[in-house]
Amino acid sequence: MKFIHVASYKDEFFNGIKSVLMELVPEQRNLGHKVYVFNQDYNEREIIPGEIYIPTQKEFEKNIELINPDFVILHSLYGISDLRFSWYLNKKKIPYFIEPHGGTTIDNAQKNWLKKKIANTLYANRFICKAAGLIYLNEIEAHECVFKDIRKNFAIVPNGTYIHEIQKKNTNLKVHFIFLSRIDIIQKGLDLLFPALDQFNKSPYKEKAEFHFYGKARLPEFEKAFNDYIEASGDNIFFHGPVVGEEKTAAFRDADIFILTSRYEGMPMAVLEALSYGVPCLLTPQTNVANIIKSENCGWIADLNIESIFKCIIDAITDFDNKRDQLIVNSLNAAKKFTWDRIASKSIHEYSRIIDLS
Repeated sequence: MKFIHVASYKDEFFNGIKSVLMELVPEQRNLGHKVYVFNQDYNEREIIPGEIYIPTQKEFEKNIELINPDFVILHSLYGISDLRFSWYLNKKKIPYFIEPHGGTTIDNAQKNWLKKKIANTLYANRFICKAAGLIYLNEIEAHECVFKDIRKNFAIVPNGTYIHEIQKKNTNLKVHFIFLSRIDIIQKGLDLLFPALDQFNKSPYKEKAEFHFYGKARLPEFEKAFNDYIEASGDNIFFHGPVVGEEKTAAFRDADIFILTSRYEGMPMAVLEALSYGVPCLLTPQTNVANIIKSENCGWIADLNIESIFKCIIDAITDFDNKRDQLIVNSLNAAKKFTWDRIASKSIHEYSRIIDLS
């Protein structure tokens, strides 16, 4: 098959879609397909081999004519440029998918709900209706999609990971919790996690754990609020800034438990990455991967409130002390179901199935 991913991502910023395409596209090409990437943002260096910069509608149309794809995947729901692209694709009778990356769930729809309601009325509903199908990251996203009555054809293509060699040693005197994600106070539930940590540090368990935060703030106001949390925290809470490459690997290798208390997610790659290093996870259900943690017995699920997060941290420390080796094995087994080669094969199968339905 011959198809195109259309996205927007900058080299210097963390972007989940960029992270996915950097891994997924090479694996899809390895299966013998001609896979192209159109990027609406300009970057001085090539992020994905062969990516094509399309700053305008004219550039989009020119490259569509040259490639003549079997279908196109648009990785945005509310982008005006993507709407224009879809008009042209409809005119050329080229099917397109929309992959909203968690943007259609009930929780996400409540964010800037008035703007989204207006956008839905003006153009998004028609944009979705004309698509060959929607691509979801998991069953929960499909079930909670606010547009599922408009566009019933859909595929489920999860994010993926690579399995890493385990080099864990019993060197941590305390259980090391790690938060490694974008610093977003509301989405990531940091306004709940830090009060839970304050409660933890007033408990007899304080000396049993350390909490290490890695990431970069999405907005200046988030950075200020986060810094205020860190400054007011105890001496067992540390902030290391953003990490990539070997530093990121070292952070995961030193971690005992990954923690993410999000209010909404698509399918957080950081969770899969943690599992791929044998790191069990403490999550809220809104991360949309709690079912994996439960079914594979590789972590703990807290309700989205301070008291539940606090209690879950204590349970995690106790369990990790008693069942460390089994939790590591279970985490790796969970990750093996989401290796990128398996996800690429699944994606091709799902694209073909929906095109046949269209």
